[in-house]
Amino acid sequence: MTVRFISRSDAERGLLSCAGYLAEAIQSNEGKAQAMLAVIPAYLEKGEVDLAAELANTVDDNFVRHRLLINVAEKCASIGDEEYAMQLGDAIDDPAMRA
Repeated sequence: MTVRFISRSDAERGLLSCAGYLAEAIQSNEGKAQAMLAVIPAYLEKGEVDLAAELANTVDDNFVRHRLLINVAEKCASIGDEEYAMQLGDAIDDPAMRA
């Protein structure tokens, strides 16, 4: 069974949660990547970096996943959580993107 980070009851309570819930349900790798590119920045604006990182990790496209993790790490650094930003940076496999 697939792990879901946004519950159906949460999705029924707000538009962003609904969008995240639907993005998680997309089966197509490309479709999910595109949906997460739209949803994760909104979670970052709200300061929900943990959920944004978890959602980013559900993306199978390495380039898009790394790009999303970089965005989350940048947000963490901007709010003063450098340790978490470094952990996210370490999760990026591509040395060029990690730099």
